[in-house]
Parts: sequence; structure tokens; C-alpha cells
Amino acid sequence: MDISIIIPTHKPSMDFLGFCIRSLDAQTFQKENFEVIVVQNGPYENKDILDQLLHQFPTLNIKILRTAERGVSNARNMGIEKAVGRYICFIDDDDWVSNDYLEKLHNNISENIITASFVVGRESPDDNDHTDYIGLVYKRYVGVDNLKILEGRRFLGSACCKMIPRKIISNIRFDTRFAMGEDALFMASISKNIDILKPAIGYPTYYRRLNIKSASRQSRPLKQRIANLLKLWKAYATTYISSPMSYSPLFFANRIMATTKWLFK
Repeated sequence: MDISIIIPTHKPSMDFLGFCIRSLDAQTFQKENFEVIVVQNGPYENKDILDQLLHQFPTLNIKILRTAERGVSNARNMGIEKAVGRYICFIDDDDWVSNDYLEKLHNNISENIITASFVVGRESPDDNDHTDYIGLVYKRYVGVDNLKILEGRRFLGSACCKMIPRKIISNIRFDTRFAMGEDALFMASISKNIDILKPAIGYPTYYRRLNIKSASRQSRPLKQRIANLLKLWKAYATTYISSPMSYSPLFFANRIMATTKWLFK
């Protein structure tokens, strides 16, 4: 198995998760070479939706996992543990990808390279494209083969919209203490194993749904954001100190500043 796609979901729906799975069913990459791991976290709601997906897409290799513990990080960690692919892709259940997404990311990858996709935002599949910060970085660096992590640091703000070798992830997992900033912390944690970032040639596209109800867009009280930020600072420091000769101090300093700015925008 080449690729494992991990999709956390809390309350699955055909409009969101179903559309995401449909975009994977339409991939130009051989279906026998990738698996789709859907991890439902929290109360076991809408079980019929998951059953429908298994019947609606019989040619896809779909695995359904369940955990009573809520949280995207825990769900992703479960997916990593069960994944058998050499490469990992994370997709949020309200997002979707272009038909050539897996093929073009895979064409540009190797064991020490993370390949990144183009990203646009849409309020719905029929909406116009909205500018995304990773999409802007992709346009700037597409065609560059040897992008170092400090140059391509904005690619590492999200675990989605890229293909990651399992070897790079190794035994590192998402920190389940965080509901905000966990993506950037995870990517910083695995950065010691990344030699090169490469925007995949050909504009494989990750469509980020602009959903105001998504977890990352929920407004949180100032006191809660400050407490979360202090914990993130400590987590970054602990991660860096654990292997100071392997991590880039400039990269970590930049990630801390970027996380601080993001939490208070």
C-alpha cells in the first residue's frame, strides 16, 4: 500500500464527509494503492452515514475507526497507528481534493521529501476560489526542487494539503492537549526528519471549505487563548530541547511567533 489518507470526523454528513470521499473516489491514482481511514471521534452519531459511505463507494478501500474521545488530534493519532501506507495524507472531513491530487503529490515524493499542494478556499464546491496563505506560498515556490524548511515554513502551518512519508512521521504524534495550534506543533515536531519541501508540479489542489462552524474557526475567550498559547510555548520549547542539535532554532522561533500571531488575529 502506497498511501494512507486519514480523515477525522465528529458528526459525519453526506454533504461534507460524503463529498470529501467522493473526491477520493474520483482520483486518477490507482485505487488499489491507497486506503481511506475515517476516524469518528466523540459520541457515535450518524452511524448510518458511515454505512452509506461503505456501500456507496465499494471500490474504495475504506476503514472506519471509532473513539469515544473527542478531538482531531486523537483521531489522527489513531489513524496513523492503523495506517499501512508508506505515505500519509491528512484531509479534514469538510474539505476535498482535485482528481489528480494523489497522483501528482506521489509523483514528486521520496522518503525524505514532503510534497505540498496548491490550496484554495471555497464556501461550497460551486463557490469561487478564495485566496489561501498556503496557496500563495505554493505559487511562489512551485518549480523549486530543494526548498529548505525555513524558506517553506508556511507550508508547515497545516498537516493537511501535503503528502508525508511515514518515515518522517516515525513515532511522533499529535499532542492531544491542544484544540488549536496542534497542526503547526506536529509539523514542527517532525521537522527534524525533513530534508526538503517540494511544491508538487502541476497544481494538485486541496480545497479548504470556509466553514464558520469548523473547530479551527470557533471564537474562544481571550483568557482561554492566552492559556492555550502559554501551553503551546512550553510544548515548542520542550520539543526543541528534546533534540536541539536536530531542530532549527530559527524555524522554531518563527513558528512560535506565527502561532502567537494566529491565536490573536
